[in-house]
Amino acid sequence: MRNMGDVDTSILEDAEMKLATLAPVLDSRLAGRRYLLGDDISVADISVASYLVYARPAGIPLGAYPYLIRWHEAIERLPAWQQHLPRQ
Repeated sequence: MRNMGDVDTSILEDAEMKLATLAPVLDSRLAGRRYLLGDDISVADISVASYLVYARPAGIPLGAYPYLIRWHEAIERLPAWQQHLPRQ
């Protein structure tokens, strides 16, 4: 997250490469689907979404992935998801 001490740039660069590789795959998978496996939420959605809990506060650039953003916002609106979010 921002302003939380020194950053290991090698770890950041590795994470950015993984995002650039994997986010387009996820985004294309979500095109035309409500959730990862279709119209119903699954454990796959919860598992993948859990990696994005800090995406916004950390400034992770997801703007190039509209289906990923739409899906993540839908997950964030779920009451069960909101009950278990970390306090920020």
